[in-house]
Amino acid sequence: MARLTILGVGVERADESGVFKNVSDGDRLRTGDRLRTGPGALARMQLPWMALTLGAESTLFVPPTQILGAVLEDGRAELYAVGNDLLKVRTPEGEVRGRGRLVVRRMGTTTLVMGLAGAFRFEGKGGVVLPFPQGQGVVALADGTLDGPSDLPPPPTAVFPGDDPIYVKRGQDVPLRFVSPFKRHHVQVLAFDGDDIVVDRDVGVSPDRLRVPWLGTWRVRLSSVDERGLEGPAATTGYIVVVEE
Repeated sequence: MARLTILGVGVERADESGVFKNVSDGDRLRTGDRLRTGPGALARMQLPWMALTLGAESTLFVPPTQILGAVLEDGRAELYAVGNDLLKVRTPEGEVRGRGRLVVRRMGTTTLVMGLAGAFRFEGKGGVVLPFPQGQGVVALADGTLDGPSDLPPPPTAVFPGDDPIYVKRGQDVPLRFVSPFKRHHVQVLAFDGDDIVVDRDVGVSPDRLRVPWLGTWRVRLSSVDERGLEGPAATTGYIVVVEE
């Protein structure tokens, strides 16, 4: 159904037998499979109806049904669909659909959906439907309570690395500094000329550190995460250029 791009170690897949085995870059995800990622690992896939990046310490299930779908059981997933594609993902607390770029987090028995670009609708337990645009999010609790739509937290400011590229030798850490009133943040490193995510993790308060083990020019995105767990839009893109030692 989908070819997997694996970054890091500790990505496993289980078929309907329930036995998890390590997967490698290029392996395929099929209906009935469950995919889980370890700390620091991520998995990218192009499903028939959307692109999905599964973050570290997350679990995704693809039910063996005629109508294709994906269920985020735990962790974080970033979804992207444009044109005729329609992104769709479920959690035990509800289902979200739409077009654009969306982040879904499931923490314990709480689901958080955050629209970063486009327009979406979340359907909770009991059939309650909440439409929401980019810049807003919804929190869904296990008892069916829906909170939102609410504005997403603003991005950090004074982020380093910034739009002036930072040159580092391969294997060298890059300082990550920023100004923000929030205690949690999310950082991503992406390819310079595409949307492929190669580093995807939560961080705390400033300062922190980044390491990109691959040569080339990379983009850095940093977002705030508020006290509810809602993740906001990214600050101005920063750039890292990794060169040979």
